[in-house]
Amino acid sequence: LWSGGSRNLLADDVLSHIADEAAARVAGGPAPAGAVSRVLEQGGIRLRPGAGEVLHASNCRFRGRSVPHLLIRTEAGPVSVLVLRHEPVETPVNFTGGGFSGRIEPSGPGSFALVASTGANLEQAAADLVAAIEWL
Repeated sequence: LWSGGSRNLLADDVLSHIADEAAARVAGGPAPAGAVSRVLEQGGIRLRPGAGEVLHASNCRFRGRSVPHLLIRTEAGPVSVLVLRHEPVETPVNFTGGGFSGRIEPSGPGSFALVASTGANLEQAAADLVAAIEWL
C-alpha cells in the first residue's frame, strides 16, 4: 500500500532494509555518545539538539554504500533513520508496508528515511531532523 503516486524504488529498498533489521529495533537507553559521534562523522553529519535521544547508531550497507542507521526516540515513538547522502529526492515521500510507516525527506545533498510502526505520524519527527542535521 503506497501513498503519493507510483511505487518508489527507494522506498522499497528502505522497507526491505528495515525489515531485515527489525530485530535491532529494540528501544533501550541512550547509545554511548562516542559511538554515536563516530557513526555520524563517518556519515558526514552532526546532530544538533532537538533530533531526539539516539538509542542506537551503526553503519549499514544500503545500495552499495555505508550509511548511518540510527534509532531515535521521538514523540512518535522509536524511529529508525537512514541517512542517505547519495539519494536525493525532490519532495517528501510517504510510504507504508510490512507493518511500517515511512517517510523519505529531502535534506542537504541527499535525503534521510524515517521508519516507524504503522500509523506513526512522522511529519514532526522529519521536521525535527531537518532542523537538527548539520551536513559536513
